[in-house]
Amino acid sequence: MKKSSLYLITLVLFTSCTFSDDTSPKNSPMETTVITTADGIRSTNYLDYREIKLLRAETVTDETIDFLNEYVEFSEKKLFSDPRLKFENIYPIIIAQLDRNNYQAAIDLETEYCDYLENNHEYTFEISKCNPDNQFEDWAKKEDGSLGILTEDGRPMGSAINATKREGKCCYLFVSESHDEPMPSIGYVTIHEMFHIFQNSNLIDLSDDRNALDNIAGKRRGDDGKKYPFWKEGPAVYYSYLWYAREINDFDYFKNEMRSVLFSCYCGDGQAPIIDRYLNGPKLYDVTWESDADVGYQVGAWFVAYLNNINGEEPLFDFWINTQTGILFEDNFFEIYGKDYRTYVDEFEDFIRNNDEETIMSILPTS
Repeated sequence: MKKSSLYLITLVLFTSCTFSDDTSPKNSPMETTVITTADGIRSTNYLDYREIKLLRAETVTDETIDFLNEYVEFSEKKLFSDPRLKFENIYPIIIAQLDRNNYQAAIDLETEYCDYLENNHEYTFEISKCNPDNQFEDWAKKEDGSLGILTEDGRPMGSAINATKREGKCCYLFVSESHDEPMPSIGYVTIHEMFHIFQNSNLIDLSDDRNALDNIAGKRRGDDGKKYPFWKEGPAVYYSYLWYAREINDFDYFKNEMRSVLFSCYCGDGQAPIIDRYLNGPKLYDVTWESDADVGYQVGAWFVAYLNNINGEEPLFDFWINTQTGILFEDNFFEIYGKDYRTYVDEFEDFIRNNDEETIMSILPTS
């Protein structure tokens, strides 16, 4: 058993220096950092910006940490190598590796997380649940001592990006749930969550209004108050399976996962298969987290497969880079794909509805 501890993953920057765009105090919401090379050119190497803190629950194994680190580094190489990225928006990342079977360890790790913020990112601490002055009503500390940062409903939280750099906050918080060993789930789940950091980094500095950012990302439409998962989650699901399969050189794994997420219920409660819930339910772009999140996530992944089969993989990444301009989802999609997203979804639905399993599976890449 290992004691709970805090790890720091850093890269020593021999040829770069840090400049602040203003003279605001450390940890203020106005602080921004740009890395330049020895020649005074803005660096487009993510390693020059890299700052990752890893918090580890006391009962997490070394094998889990090794697997996590492997796929964090893999994801960084895949997602953060494009020179068009806003590298200053990617880091710092705090990773909290939980033991899904140890609730108390997750509570203890919340304390470590808060201590780390207080000692290193004072502004973020002051506006967060960590600050005792904020612990009332919805943010009140539970009787068991949990804060709802790494915990939920009396258990460790599932994998998620549970904080971003929006509104001047310091860091992304990547909550990583433990998995059974051997641990392919940690591999593809890590890719999934790191994909969200890639998505968010392109637009997180455009507004402090979450609704405005979600309208750029395709997660919301206007002010209807609903959230739609297909375009934010679909790519993260798809590339988590695809890149993991490519890394382990096992496309049977990829095909089996993609088959399962469409042709099974992807559940443990006996619901109808995803494909039936989709074809007998609302349009993909009208599916919300509340109506059927699994359809949004999994059919969203298949929509990405459909788009890639027609257009190749690059346009999807061009879409997310283009969000840097503040263009709304609808306009961005049309600009990148040359067709209204509703029209593309309708054509995709026709393809799914009117073809057998073999034909549907045939659009997936084999390498």
